[in-house]
Amino acid sequence: MGGQVTPAKDNATPGDLPVLFKVSDESGNVKLTQVGKGTQLKRNLLTTNDSFLFDVGFEIFVWEGKKSNKNEKQFASQAVRTYRDQYNRPQSIKMTRCMEGGENEIFEHFLAK
Repeated sequence: MGGQVTPAKDNATPGDLPVLFKVSDESGNVKLTQVGKGTQLKRNLLTTNDSFLFDVGFEIFVWEGKKSNKNEKQFASQAVRTYRDQYNRPQSIKMTRCMEGGENEIFEHFLAK
């Protein structure tokens, strides 16, 4: 297991939120990759084999796909704090873990079907 949160060249700003990052170890190392941002995010960006960080502005979700592996789940849970610090998100921002199929209304609100 290993990996680190590396800010993309195009850092997210509050105007870019929400922003979705995929946590995957398919390359052999766990990495965080931005897969979408803004109001046009679609639910089909979420894949059951991976975990994701989803920053909606006032809350950051760690979403775990049903088939994501232990490394991805563990890294996502740790990376959310690093992400918060590197992207200058408030220390007090709410961080919520959710499993595929157990998303709340706030999470669903920010994803188009």
